[in-house]
Amino acid sequence: MPDPNPVPASEWPAFVALAQTLNANYVRSHHTAMMMWTVAYSWYDWMWYAGKGLIVANTPWSGHYVVPDALWLVAHTTQAVQPGWRFAGRDGAKLLADGLGSAVSYVSPDGSGLSIVVETANSRANQTLRLRLGGSFVALPRLHVWRSVAGDVFRRQAPLALRRGQATLQLPPAAVLTLTTVEGMQKGGQGATIPPPANFPLPHSDSFESYDDGAMPRFSSDLHGAFSIQSGHGGKVLRQRTLLPPTCTHCGGSTNYVTAMGVSAAAPFASSLGLNEAAEQDGAMVDYRVRVSGRLVPGPQATQGYLYVASHIGVMLEYAATKDGNNTVQGCSASEGTGQLSRPPFSSIPMCNWGKDGFQPNYLHATHSVPGCVLQLEWNTSGWAGAAWTLRAGTSGACARSCPSRTVATGRLPDLGALGSWVALDLTAKRSSTPGGNTTLRAAVNGTRLGAWEVPFLAEARGAIALGNGVSGCPISEWDDLQITAK
Repeated sequence: MPDPNPVPASEWPAFVALAQTLNANYVRSHHTAMMMWTVAYSWYDWMWYAGKGLIVANTPWSGHYVVPDALWLVAHTTQAVQPGWRFAGRDGAKLLADGLGSAVSYVSPDGSGLSIVVETANSRANQTLRLRLGGSFVALPRLHVWRSVAGDVFRRQAPLALRRGQATLQLPPAAVLTLTTVEGMQKGGQGATIPPPANFPLPHSDSFESYDDGAMPRFSSDLHGAFSIQSGHGGKVLRQRTLLPPTCTHCGGSTNYVTAMGVSAAAPFASSLGLNEAAEQDGAMVDYRVRVSGRLVPGPQATQGYLYVASHIGVMLEYAATKDGNNTVQGCSASEGTGQLSRPPFSSIPMCNWGKDGFQPNYLHATHSVPGCVLQLEWNTSGWAGAAWTLRAGTSGACARSCPSRTVATGRLPDLGALGSWVALDLTAKRSSTPGGNTTLRAAVNGTRLGAWEVPFLAEARGAIALGNGVSGCPISEWDDLQITAK
């Protein structure tokens, strides 16, 4: 499914194809069940699989939601077929005459109810459906008709009159129709007042004390690992619980566990002559400070590990259009060259790299990647006392999926405490008021200021925060007293 927030009219073929899949599962494969992932798209839109849901509800702090047309195309089947109904068999499941559409019939348990779902997703011209019912359905005087076409979805039509169980019906291309005896089908939500989207709420703080053990904190979204609430630290903490290395479905592997929180920003679609500058987006977290306490939980064999907090991640541009009209994106093909797009908009390519060098804060989208920064602490009890710290920030400009990051500064904190000690991490990024100016990074650990740095390659900083730790060494981390404040 495409990203339905909002749904461009050009995406109608993708939505009607969902109804085609529901039919084709039985017509072509005789599959009698289908699970949809997911019912609700409720994670940040800069992560993988943006828009993969029948409804959009990914700004929970606002109450805003979107009901895409895809939901009503599924309703052609789900409102007309109830639990306990059965497929009418092969005689009631057919490809249409052009071979590009299909019809599937369902019968109620007592044999009195009938629903027929017809789709013409791939058809290119009008065609005629000749309906001939058998058995007790020959006596039906009419069938209710519901139709969806582009721009007019799930609309009730005039009943289809039957004569001795027979009728003809004109079918438009790229449409879905339901013919049914079921009463009471309706398109819900009409007249409902939907709250407008709102900015991510800053300041945001969480002590994690208000949750039950095992719950996820509000507004968090795990990327790798399993972060949930657990009693500890004199109260409740957020704990990374899994001991297994993450399985990465879009890369060679991951060396980090991470949970993220906050809204990124994306530039508007590029014009036909080039790429627009990044624009502010509702909900974007731009200049802010993140403070949090964290620790690694040492195990029997653990002698090392690293812990980090990141800011301003998850930012991308939509896509770039070349002067010849071709929609292109840098670094999207397997060869990390220029990739061709079939049609705009090009959905997000999030997390650039969780590579062997630790957390890489960049995200790539199209020909421009807007960077993030990360403050990392590393313990190695067999080598030296305390911990080493590293501050990195992503580079801007065109890059491939493995977007590089630059080491801004490094140092050691010999008095920080042993592996397993609680530490307070403090990271700030604030842009210059001058357009195109530098961004100032500030970092501190346990109240000790590490320094302040001007970084020109972070001039467009905006985006979410991330908390995490490495897989090797100490895979379990705990977090407490999270604060995010605007600067």
